[in-house]
Amino acid sequence: MNSLGLSSGSINISVISFSNSTLDIADELMIKPPSVCEMVKKLDERRLVNYEKYSGVILTHKGEEIAKAVKERHDALIKLLKIMHLPDEIAERDACTIEHHLHPKTIVQIKKFVKFVENSEWQEDFKIYNNAHDFEGTTSKN
Repeated sequence: MNSLGLSSGSINISVISFSNSTLDIADELMIKPPSVCEMVKKLDERRLVNYEKYSGVILTHKGEEIAKAVKERHDALIKLLKIMHLPDEIAERDACTIEHHLHPKTIVQIKKFVKFVENSEWQEDFKIYNNAHDFEGTTSKN
């Protein structure tokens, strides 16, 4: 359980930092404060945050661990998509879309692959290949 569903999307506990108000979280996620309050109460019940009305939200140790794992997963997917030369806005949107549907072993392998590619000449080779081919993998006409 890394994020909890809302009717308008999901609230990711990694956006909660030290002593955030529910209004700050609502602004960050661009959702209505009552939706945040509802989800924060659920996170509090699961002991992922400490929440008292009007006092703010603080991650528990367990909540911090999950938030760190969520952020690492998201960052690995962003890096992978950027290695593939996708624009930032597409990489961000696609990472948010797929990150909740991947098996934990897949995430581990993506992290390993990203680290491998970052430390290899593959990035430059792929850049050259990418610039020479269209989306179907055929040679571009220049």
